[in-house]
Amino acid sequence: MPTSQMWKYCNPKKGIVNCLECGHPKEASVICPQCYSKVREETLRLQGVLGGVQADVGHADGAAQEVEFVYDGEVFGAGSHNKVQVRVDGPRPAWFSKSLPERRR
Repeated sequence: MPTSQMWKYCNPKKGIVNCLECGHPKEASVICPQCYSKVREETLRLQGVLGGVQADVGHADGAAQEVEFVYDGEVFGAGSHNKVQVRVDGPRPAWFSKSLPERRR
């Protein structure tokens, strides 16, 4: 392979930055793979916890009801009238905000 063609494929990537959350290198316009794996693990854990509560979440007419996850150290049953609350063991991850925006209806 001629040298000119080799440089076409062997140029180092530009736009590699460190993640602001964990410090691992990532591409500038891409979600950090390490942070994404943490979010994915927590999502799978919450889906597993929610699996046991699936019967309570849906209505007979098929409309879904909002779910609120309550972690250790948080008040269970406070201030949520139209939501199904699910207790989750362990502390809330720092990146998982308790005050998520309300869904518009």
